[in-house]
Amino acid sequence: MDIKRVVGYRQFCNKLWNAVKFALTYLNDFIPSATMFTDVLEDASISGRDKWILSKLNNIIKDCNIYIDNYNFGATALSLYSFFLYEVCDYYLELVKPVMYDTDAANQARKRCAQVTLYTVIEHYLRLCHPLMPFVTEELWQRLPNREHLTTVPSIMISAYPSAVPTAFNPVVEEQMELIKEMIASARSLRADYNVTSSSVKTNFYYRSDSPEVIAAINVFEMDFCTLAKGNYLKLLNPIGEAPKGCCIRVINDRITLFIDLSGIIDIDGEISRLEKEKERISGAFEQFKRKVSAPGYDKVPENVKLLNAEKLNSYEQELEKTLAAIQSFESMKL
Repeated sequence: MDIKRVVGYRQFCNKLWNAVKFALTYLNDFIPSATMFTDVLEDASISGRDKWILSKLNNIIKDCNIYIDNYNFGATALSLYSFFLYEVCDYYLELVKPVMYDTDAANQARKRCAQVTLYTVIEHYLRLCHPLMPFVTEELWQRLPNREHLTTVPSIMISAYPSAVPTAFNPVVEEQMELIKEMIASARSLRADYNVTSSSVKTNFYYRSDSPEVIAAINVFEMDFCTLAKGNYLKLLNPIGEAPKGCCIRVINDRITLFIDLSGIIDIDGEISRLEKEKERISGAFEQFKRKVSAPGYDKVPENVKLLNAEKLNSYEQELEKTLAAIQSFESMKL
């Protein structure tokens, strides 16, 4: 086995430990129950994000049972690894922060659903991982607050392995969340492209779509989009109307276009000046490589060097195109 993989899984154990310890700070006053998984699915206050992560959890439970029955421990480990890092840590733990910190009385029902969901995900996940990671999962499971209200079993070692809950499968919500992830990635990319890197600076977002499915998904996950995209709001634009002045555009797919309003947030002239200097630097490097590959006797250069130079030339060309496009975009914002 590659030693780097061993190091990677050790780092994953650290990630699991730290993430669960952090999540438990939201659950100190929470009292679980044996039926809370099925009960929360019927709760009118359950959010789209809660339904989504419970559906993803249910899928991983189903998959792990199949893999273990077939002694496919590699697939079990990979599925559990991906689920925790890319669904729980990258998204769900970030999305529940505003809910957990909101002390308004009107938020208590939503907070309770989030606590049920978070406790359920952590507890089930630890049991799913236990055959592969017995020691860290036992220690974390023993630290679950008020666990005696959930089960009288004294150890995770003799707890039942999780089984899927049929009512938790929700492919519609999973599909909606995948669209929101695309939008979040595009929003973050737009912010990076225009050098809006401070997380304290929130921007206004708009979108244009004539797809009822897209509009329905955004209605469910608008707050979650704004949480991860650092947005004040996300509003639907008239299909044939003008976008607000100062907006930059990103076409996400054939069903939706995203707009970010940067008016008053960035120094347009300063950004154009910065990009003009960047264009000169890239143009100089690009021309230098063009002369290099066009020089007499270049055909005698080793193939691996030719390949490396071709990659560099292509990289500079793409970088130059992006810089020119950014300059043009900033210029259009001045109109």
